[in-house]
Amino acid sequence: MESLWLAEGPYRIVERMEPPLSGNPLLPFAYEELRGRKIGQGDVPEVHIWRHQKALILGLRDRKLPYATQAITQLRREGTEVVVRNSGGAAVPLDPGVVNVTMLVPKSPGRMNIYEDFDRMYRWIAETVAAEGVVDRGEVHGAYCPGDYDLSIQGLKFCGIAQRRQTRAYAVQAFVNVEGSGSERAKRVIDYYAWAAGYSGDDHADAPPQVTVDRTASLAELIPGLTAERFVERLKQTLTQSMGPPCQLLQQYDESQESISMMIGSLTERYDR
Repeated sequence: MESLWLAEGPYRIVERMEPPLSGNPLLPFAYEELRGRKIGQGDVPEVHIWRHQKALILGLRDRKLPYATQAITQLRREGTEVVVRNSGGAAVPLDPGVVNVTMLVPKSPGRMNIYEDFDRMYRWIAETVAAEGVVDRGEVHGAYCPGDYDLSIQGLKFCGIAQRRQTRAYAVQAFVNVEGSGSERAKRVIDYYAWAAGYSGDDHADAPPQVTVDRTASLAELIPGLTAERFVERLKQTLTQSMGPPCQLLQQYDESQESISMMIGSLTERYDR
């Protein structure tokens, strides 16, 4: 059974594609945390689309590796922003070729099963690229940020899906490798784990995921000629076909800079330790 807002009712799109965001990569996560609270109080649901210049987004377990602090310091010296997100999943590298898509949804009282919305995100993305390739769902072993909702073509992962729950709303987040090199992104994750873990092999309870360079690709590597901009335009067409046109299409956040900055501080204090 689909969430009601996915079948009927207004929704809006907030798109931060041009230029890709720079600075603190927690900004879009802080924005989503604030918007989720308002959606839980009755504001219209939202699809949030954004890119970032260069960052590594860590999961909670990634931050707890024995040499994580040293690894993060090294990456920041090299010009990569590193933050810890408040949703599930493991390390994900960002750059302008990665399009992030979040579904911000109200949660009905007592409703715990969010997998129909994972399925909806999968279908949105699959329909967006359906004319070019068949999209499979299921964990791709050896890809970074592995999970049951890995999306792949010909066995190569190009997208992962995670979620963040609030009391009255939740976010279903997808990172989509549209342009660039999947293997180069995998190398960035492998390097972080090598520095942060301080050991190799899988005989430790807290060992990071076993990532290889040959299990991740971008859509452009699988579908020649596809760009991030074309992907987003196709995605918006998919949303319109699925739910009708959005009631709003914004290209700026309508939360105050002060409230976003305060939320960034709160997320950092709570998760980046």
